[in-house]
Amino acid sequence: MCGTPIEPRNFNRSFAVLNNLSVDLGEVGCQEESLAAVQRAIEIRERLAEANPDAYLPDLAKSSLVHGLMLIETAITDEAIWLIL
Repeated sequence: MCGTPIEPRNFNRSFAVLNNLSVDLGEVGCQEESLAAVQRAIEIRERLAEANPDAYLPDLAKSSLVHGLMLIETAITDEAIWLIL
């Protein structure tokens, strides 16, 4: 980009969009696309948590739990168990 640092609030907006997209895709049966969106959302939360753990680590934990539950629903249990534990 132009050398300007990306503000955390912009990452947070991207997370929200991807998270909502993941839910919508899951509701219409597009499981692979839904998982891809939530995985990307978690990557964003990880970056936010690295920069400010107190503010974003709880949200990252919730996102990881939701991701694990989604994986269980799609029968990807090995990865799901790792995320939940």
